Amino acid sequence: MKALIRGVIKWFLLGPFRAVVPLLPASVIYVMGRIGGMLYCTVAKARGEIIERNLEKLMGSGRVDAKEVVRRSFVNYIMSEFEVFLYKRLGSSNIGRFVEAEGLEYLDDALKLKKGVVLLHAHFGNEHMLMPGLGHRGYRINQVGLASEDAVANIEKVLNRKSDGLMMSWFRLKGECEKYLPANFIFLNNQMRAALKVLDKNEILAISMDGMGQNMTEVRFFNIDAEFMTGPVRIALMAGSPIVPVFMVRKKNGRHRLVIEPPLSNIKTVEDGVKAFAALLEDYMRRYPCHYARLLGYGQPPFGKLN
Repeated sequence: MKALIRGVIKWFLLGPFRAVVPLLPASVIYVMGRIGGMLYCTVAKARGEIIERNLEKLMGSGRVDAKEVVRRSFVNYIMSEFEVFLYKRLGSSNIGRFVEAEGLEYLDDALKLKKGVVLLHAHFGNEHMLMPGLGHRGYRINQVGLASEDAVANIEKVLNRKSDGLMMSWFRLKGECEKYLPANFIFLNNQMRAALKVLDKNEILAISMDGMGQNMTEVRFFNIDAEFMTGPVRIALMAGSPIVPVFMVRKKNGRHRLVIEPPLSNIKTVEDGVKAFAALLEDYMRRYPCHYARLLGYGQPPFGKLN
């Protein structure tokens, strides 16, 4: 029966859904995302219970309404998945309707130093929207990511199962949509040369801190020792580039606030940089727990020790 259900979902996603959704008004896509998130909350009940337990371990019992955080987290996730169909429509003339930008002066001042900028982010909210949010405002964005084969292997590791036809089809569909993002993708594969070259041209290198890398370090995050990558800070220190944190916050209407923080200061070591970013991330999670809680459902960094 499960195979039949997944087959029907695959047919729907790659047939009627794929054909119709790109034609719908953005407001309708956001409504569909909310409805899809509610349905996903029911289907993924076991995953939600894991997140609830780990949320209380992380932040302390009774600090947040765990069930509500999980519900909103799943809604945010499905809305982010559906937003890929908007990439083709976004441009310099309408980006302000979808992504408000705060703190651009920090980014502009950092670029004046002619050392490039390492734009640090996490998988907080829909982090992909920072690319159109900045790229369609005229900034040269280079997003560090994984090559397709590495990305698939990473997803399989996170989900602890082999990818199936449905997952791969959706992954390929998202890849097609991402071609419309105004960003250059850099697939490091453990090589720093490409990243350093971008910074040498005084461009922006956007890179996440909370993935799985060869070099990790532990820092205190709420009530646990969480693991974060050291590579992004290491690259910035090697190039002498300012480190500018950025966070994507989803508003009630589904659109986004892209919040650019002041550059990290007094960063003399890799550990200094990781701790400073983790402290900012903790503050944002305290204010917007549903933007980050979904990561608590998997036994992977930064929260692997909770599972």
